[in-house]
Amino acid sequence: MLEIRHLTKKYDEVILDNLSVTFPECGLVVIYGESGCGKSTLLHLLARLDNQYEGQIFYNGENIKNLKNYIKNNIGFVFQNMYFINNLKVKENALLSSYFKKIYYSHIGFYLKKLELEKFQAFQTIFLSKGQKQRVAMMRSFIADHPLVLCDEPTGSLDQKNSEQVFSLLQVLSKEKLVIVVSHDLALARKYSHYLYHLQNGKLFLEKEHLCPKENVQEKKGKKPFFLLLMKLWKMSWKRNLFMIQTVFVALFCILFTFSITNSTKLEIHQQIEQLIPSSTVMCKRKDHQELTLQELASFDKEYIQYHCMEYSDIELLGLSLDEKWNSEQMLYVSDYIQKCQGNLLKGKQGNNDEDIVLSATTYQHLCKIYQKKSLLNQKCFLFLQKGDLILSLPVNIAGVSSQKTAVDTIYLKEDAYAHFCEQLFHVKNGQMCFLQVNESIEKLKKDYPRYQFQLANERIQSSIDEKMNQIENILLYFSFLAIVSACFLLGEVLYLNVMKRRKMFALFKSMGASSAQISFLVLSQGLFVSITAYLQAVILLDKSIDIINQMILSSLNMSNETFIVINKKMYLIVFIIMIILTIMSCYIPVKKASRIDIIEAIKG
Repeated sequence: MLEIRHLTKKYDEVILDNLSVTFPECGLVVIYGESGCGKSTLLHLLARLDNQYEGQIFYNGENIKNLKNYIKNNIGFVFQNMYFINNLKVKENALLSSYFKKIYYSHIGFYLKKLELEKFQAFQTIFLSKGQKQRVAMMRSFIADHPLVLCDEPTGSLDQKNSEQVFSLLQVLSKEKLVIVVSHDLALARKYSHYLYHLQNGKLFLEKEHLCPKENVQEKKGKKPFFLLLMKLWKMSWKRNLFMIQTVFVALFCILFTFSITNSTKLEIHQQIEQLIPSSTVMCKRKDHQELTLQELASFDKEYIQYHCMEYSDIELLGLSLDEKWNSEQMLYVSDYIQKCQGNLLKGKQGNNDEDIVLSATTYQHLCKIYQKKSLLNQKCFLFLQKGDLILSLPVNIAGVSSQKTAVDTIYLKEDAYAHFCEQLFHVKNGQMCFLQVNESIEKLKKDYPRYQFQLANERIQSSIDEKMNQIENILLYFSFLAIVSACFLLGEVLYLNVMKRRKMFALFKSMGASSAQISFLVLSQGLFVSITAYLQAVILLDKSIDIINQMILSSLNMSNETFIVINKKMYLIVFIIMIILTIMSCYIPVKKASRIDIIEAIKG
């Protein structure tokens, strides 16, 4: 039961003056009066579309201001100013309320026929006359499961025949619901109403009263999934969404590609450095800055120090040649000689003497190519060492070839052989530092040998490269981040303009019972759909692009890894989370605007 107690509504003057009236549980209530007397205003107050009034309105003993989901659970409203979603067909517009509240499915066919809309149900509403649109608006309220139907001039756009038909349907509907109608058609009002009120000077005067027994409806009712409405709205603006998807896609692709390239480049450089100077190689010096002796190195624990090589600051191993005399043009320059030979030999053997050397597979091939020979195994050759301006040679024997492929030309010497060479040629015994190959952590070395200073041999170069790569990465990420921020906030601006363009649509949804959360989700979901679709598009295209680039690189270069550009899955997750956060932030203003739309102002506008 709907009850008004001391209701007063003022604008510049009093429109409704201290009204108190109780409406029945069912029946057709018609209110008539002059234009501007407050009939529509009264309906807006009863529907809680307008909460600015004095007095109280009760429904079933509860103040409507305190009732949760009052509109959704109780109100069906037919506006004088009709609004439809023009991209939807007549039947789809008529069933819009089914996304927010339950409807009687059996009533759909009945009202399509009674309102003469059957042959128009597949039409778009823009092709309907004003009277036909009015009938669609009424059907929208008639089929829903709510106890109150409020109609603002439902026959204002209809001819006499259709007006009488509508009043007849309203009378039938009023047997199961309370139907309150405001109308100028006094003749039809007197003919079909159960209760007739005249609104004059802000007061209601009862002119007719006829009790109407209520009929309970026991019919199948249901509700459509809310996500179907999301799909329909997306289809309505697919061109705009497609443009925004491509805008966000470009920004996301740039930032993902930047991450992939920089991370993969660092990884490949680290792998190359690892080949050249493995992380198991440690530099050793004395903390007191005294020189190291071979006797000291021999005292190191052989269980976890597998190999050592003395290093001299003023002596350099230049390279390897088959000629005893120095000839820079036919010299194989050696870059690495401090490592222990690992793995199996392709040819020959390790050798037992200092003069027996092993070449890496890569170095052996280079030397054979320089001297145009098929085999150099057991070949006498010469190592060249330089101290200051003095270059001396030393005969050695190529005893074996390692299976290892190295990034630089590498020879493997017997432990302490290099120290013996330097002593033999330059009479130098002690060195400033040495290289150790270990299978334990550097922390254990520091603990066991506190007199010495230990440092990973590749630490400085890796730190230097990481620093430079990070600088490059930060610059690229800065511009990429600006791109994605700009794209997300452009998305927010487009959504805001879209909300302003569709104010009437959101107001209509709210009048059907859509909650603020549902309205907010309609806007937010559009932004998230654009961002997530753009993200998936960027990921798919990035995967394909990286596969192509890897194939091109690997076909032209001898890379150490199976792939050069490696995709970091963690990076994907980080970018996705940042994108979602930025999208939500950019949607905040349009979401807030849509959820706070004033129904009356929007429908009238």
